[in-house]
Amino acid sequence: MGLKTRIIAVVIVAFSVMNLFLCSYITHQVKALELESLRAQIDKSTYLMKKINTLPLYNVDMDALKMNMETFFDDKNMKRFAIHDSELNININLIREFPLGGTDIKKSFVIDYNGLTLGSLTVVYSTSLIEKNLAKFRTKMLGVAFFVTLVMAVVLIFLINIITKPVARLARITSEITSGNIHNEIDQTSVGEVGILSRNFARMRDAIKEKTEDLARTNTILEGEVQQKNLQEKKIFHQRMVISSVNTFFQRSMTAQSVKEIAKIFISIAQGVVPAPYCFVGLVCEREEYLNILAFSDLVGKQYQKVNDVSINQGVRQQISGKLLKTITDKTPLILNNVSLNPEFAFLPREHLPIETIMALPMLHGKDVLGLVVFAGMEGEYTFEDQEVAMMMVMALVEALSLRTLQDEKQRFEEIVIRSQIASNMLSFSGRRNKMDFAVEDIALLLDQSLELASNESTLEDDFHFGAIQIMKDYDPDLPKVKCRGGELKQVFFNILSNGAYAMAGNTDNPCPTFFMRIYCKEDQVCVEIRDNGPGMSENIRRHIFEPFFSTKPDKEGAGLGLLIANFIITENHKGTIDVESTLGEGTCFRIFLPTNLV
Repeated sequence: MGLKTRIIAVVIVAFSVMNLFLCSYITHQVKALELESLRAQIDKSTYLMKKINTLPLYNVDMDALKMNMETFFDDKNMKRFAIHDSELNININLIREFPLGGTDIKKSFVIDYNGLTLGSLTVVYSTSLIEKNLAKFRTKMLGVAFFVTLVMAVVLIFLINIITKPVARLARITSEITSGNIHNEIDQTSVGEVGILSRNFARMRDAIKEKTEDLARTNTILEGEVQQKNLQEKKIFHQRMVISSVNTFFQRSMTAQSVKEIAKIFISIAQGVVPAPYCFVGLVCEREEYLNILAFSDLVGKQYQKVNDVSINQGVRQQISGKLLKTITDKTPLILNNVSLNPEFAFLPREHLPIETIMALPMLHGKDVLGLVVFAGMEGEYTFEDQEVAMMMVMALVEALSLRTLQDEKQRFEEIVIRSQIASNMLSFSGRRNKMDFAVEDIALLLDQSLELASNESTLEDDFHFGAIQIMKDYDPDLPKVKCRGGELKQVFFNILSNGAYAMAGNTDNPCPTFFMRIYCKEDQVCVEIRDNGPGMSENIRRHIFEPFFSTKPDKEGAGLGLLIANFIITENHKGTIDVESTLGEGTCFRIFLPTNLV
């Protein structure tokens, strides 16, 4: 409820209450005056009745008596008038009917004349007519009061509207300002307090408007800065993703076994930073218009049935022309965002690869072009930023492929050299079989000499702390001597001891590295058992330790030939056997069986 409505309601209620009070008060006062006047009239009338009716009653003049009574009964407030005398047998009773309500006022007295009692006179007056007249008067008063109240309400509404109109306008403008509309004009021509309020409010509105405009300008500037910062953060985040992807690719490519595997790894990582559901990598063949496909994305294999893993492994050549060939010859990237206008892309059939965008980048290695990387199928358009990201990934691919090529060439060279050494060693051992005579040797003495040789070897001491290794011996005192080549057996024992020392040096959980060396006879053979408490080896490694080029040492520290030569010496030159047992976490045991009756 508004202020104006509350004021009008309060004034009308107060005025109505006041009118009701006045009507009640006036009616009460009028009633009191009427009743007082009636009582005075009753007293006066009864006195006159007593005087006037005395003589007719004394003379028993019934006609005069009755006439007198009727004259008095003309009073409209009189309800009953009666004269009674039992001795004279006079009983005159005049009665008038009145409406219900009102109060009866009764007067009874005795008429006497010169001490003679003539009879009794009873007069009853009713206030019904007075009450009725008062009710009409009250109704008229209430009607007048209602009319006056109504007129006053209209006048009051008119006056209040005139008075509160500026305030109401200010209230409306306040609401609009609160809702954001601060452009309404404020009437400042009013006088008095309302005028002062309007002018102050106008100044406040102008100040708010100025502050709002300042805030809007500041907000616009801040929004621009935030957008710029968000763009920079997104760009930095994307650059970090690209750098992380390049690092991840380099790490994973180091474990790849072929250039095709490197290309497959490249596609899986590059698709994370370059929007391209379709991608393939191809190397340039002898003829530039042909590509040797190394790898392709999964979606290509699913939707283009002519290309699959089997065909890639067998070697797929793809002929290129037009803009793709120009990308190789000109050594420049290519971006096309409307493939349908270029017929040279017919090798990507639309029924299998529904693409509209393509980006091709040459794989540059110095001045040479190794191949081509093609990204395709982005929704929208490829941009220069996409090209920059793709170029970074392609540069990483070129470096990984170049490194893989160098490693392959190095490995092939090392294998050629090692194979030559193996052949030379094998021929040397076989050739010395006729030149070097076998001699009867003490196997225990040969093992101790090998142990002393290992203890004095500076490399074993510096790298593996051979001197800190405990030696536990268990030699059979009744060992027969064996016909053998002592130098070759010491080389076998030395290789086994050096491998064991290397294994125990890498086992940091073993506080007491130990060799357990045992020599005993078994039928017509002498068994040499060399056991360590190192980390042991898996069954898969154990099966391959006598193979050429196999080594568990990192970075090719070993050539993988020591145990191969040991196996050759025992089995070929001495017609014995050598085997190994190993359990992870428990150690490794080598057993060498040499015949005692070697001819």
